Order: sequence, then C-alpha cells, then structure tokens
Amino acid sequence: MTSDDNTPVLSGAIGEYREFDPPAALERHFLCVWSNTLRPDAGSLSAVVPDGCVDITWIDGDLVVAGPDVAVALSTLTPGSTVIGTRFGPGAASRWLGLPMSEIVGGRVGLSQFWGALAREIAQRIGDASSTAERMRAMQAALSRLAPDVKPPPPDMGFAFNALKTESAGPGMAVI
Repeated sequence: MTSDDNTPVLSGAIGEYREFDPPAALERHFLCVWSNTLRPDAGSLSAVVPDGCVDITWIDGDLVVAGPDVAVALSTLTPGSTVIGTRFGPGAASRWLGLPMSEIVGGRVGLSQFWGALAREIAQRIGDASSTAERMRAMQAALSRLAPDVKPPPPDMGFAFNALKTESAGPGMAVI
C-alpha cells in the first residue's frame, strides 16, 4: 500500500514491522524491541495508532522518545529506511527519563533532551552499525549498560496497564 498523494498510511502497512523479546538485562524495563523496514515505494507520511506506550526510536540517525499517544500520531519517514525501537514497559519510562509521562503525551522529543551527550553517542553507535540487526544490538547493548542504574517499575503498573489494554469484550481502553 503506497501513498503517492501523501495521505497517511498505517505504519505497519508501509513496511515490514517485527517485534522481538528484549534481552534479559532489559526485560524488567521494556516490553519489546522492534524494527520497521519501510518499502522503497512507501509513502512518507505514516500514521501510528495510539497504544498508550512510550518508545525510544532510532529514525534517520536520531534517537527520539515517542510519548504515549492518545490520538493517531503522524510521522514523516524516509521511504526505504528502517526505524528501530524499544518499547518501555508500564511505569518504566518515567524512571528512565526522569519525568512523568503526562508531560510528553502525544509528543516526540529527542532523547538528548533527557540524556544529553550520552543520547548522541548512542545514536552514533547505532548509526555506525551496518545492518538492522547490528543497529538493534547496539541499541540494546547501550540500554543494557544503563539498566542496572535504573530502578524497575513496580509490578502493579503492569497489572493496571494490562487491565486497561484487554482485548476481551470488556471495556478496556475504549472506556477511557
């Protein structure tokens, strides 16, 4: 599915989106690591459906925090490029970023706003990698080095998030 007229297209429909379990050092903090390799003929305007999650993404050489979305988020992406990311687990992002997520709802903020030069160094290491798999490993390695200094979120955060996110016929996120 392409978008020649710059009409937004769901991000999962413009490339090959893949999720993986995080490495052991990150599993208490992150739900998954992921990549989305965009087709060369894909349109550049991507629509991301709100899921209430917070991700660190590497897009065109920059590390960006995607705040929890409550509405469809539009992103301009380079056709043929690959976006990689890590999705925080419930309650984890505020511990890694040092602020309540209510401050970045629906936002896209450079990771350097939180981590300064360290974020730029990590972005450079990721960019120096020669393949998507190597970029993902570089991101995971950098986060794994930081993880011992970050307190894991309380388990009740995961319970509350999962109760709201339910896929059953119950109310879930639709009520909110």
